[in-house]
Amino acid sequence: MPPNRALGEAIALSRTPTLAAALRSQALPAGVGLLLRILASDPGASQEARAMTGLREAELVAAAELYVLQVMLYHGASSRQILGVTPDTDRAVIRAHLRHLLNWLHPDKNTSAWHAAFASRVIAAWRQIDRGLEDREWPRGLAARGPPLARTHRVPWIALPLEAAPKRSARRGAKGLHYFFAGLTLICGVTVPDAVAYEVRQAVLAITVFDSTPAPSTLPAVSGLQ
Repeated sequence: MPPNRALGEAIALSRTPTLAAALRSQALPAGVGLLLRILASDPGASQEARAMTGLREAELVAAAELYVLQVMLYHGASSRQILGVTPDTDRAVIRAHLRHLLNWLHPDKNTSAWHAAFASRVIAAWRQIDRGLEDREWPRGLAARGPPLARTHRVPWIALPLEAAPKRSARRGAKGLHYFFAGLTLICGVTVPDAVAYEVRQAVLAITVFDSTPAPSTLPAVSGLQ
């Protein structure tokens, strides 16, 4: 049976994870479909891969998953890189890759939030290709973050955003000021002459009363005043 280049690279990556950056910079090898079929739990694919390598099924699944996550679904990958296809790939093959990826990433099989995010990325990549937008050059600065459609298309099982933190009280500063003046009054009553302490206490009392007085629009009406 002829060797599968994509399977060979996946096994090499599982043994040397630092190869991921080099593999990303190269064109996708032939045979990526076999890796996707392994992840989609295709019995025929696992049997074929075992006959090629002599590895156990668990080892093949782990190698295929690491390769797809690190070399195909990484943040900033092109739409065709995500689906594991080239510009001349037949549409039927692209749809098959899409089906295998979503079958693997479906929440019934993988409940991880990361897998849900990858599923959203796969769907966005398919829509890019289906609309003929995969070759469009995105504005500079956006390429590293992926296509804009990845931020607008979501699958139902994506987690909701976190709730906003409660706002801080606006009166916290005023309370601190009152505590400061109260402490100052106490200190003056002990350490300074009575005449000076009296003047400080009167100033503190005036500030406190003024701060606690409601706004003119909220004061009760008093009869007899002009």
